[in-house]
Amino acid sequence: MHILKKNVIKLPKFYTIGCHPSILPNYRGLEVFFWALANGERESGVSVFYITEKIDAGKVIMQEKFTIDHDETVKSIYKKLTKICAKLMSQTLHKISKRESFNEHPQIGKGSYYPMPTRKAYKKFKQSGKRWK
Repeated sequence: MHILKKNVIKLPKFYTIGCHPSILPNYRGLEVFFWALANGERESGVSVFYITEKIDAGKVIMQEKFTIDHDETVKSIYKKLTKICAKLMSQTLHKISKRESFNEHPQIGKGSYYPMPTRKAYKKFKQSGKRWK
């Protein structure tokens, strides 16, 4: 949830990596697990990618999808994402330590971007019967 400046991105010897709670290039932005549930998505996931100056736009090096069940809440999706992100970051760091290469995937297509949910969006979310926790 931070935008890194070029001088920070360039600090590491090899590259800077990040973990994003969606299958990039879709659902770039903030609180995307809220938006996935609000939009009625049946699937989401996690992407590990190279951080670049353009937000959430670097080549993807690992991804994992998961199903959004009918009774999911924002909190339950967040828990799934957190576990998957930890696993993927661990696998990524292991590959880096072994100097293994990645199957890099450029983000194809425009994708989508979502801002922090507004009060209006949250009200609509609650009215639709969806839950935060």
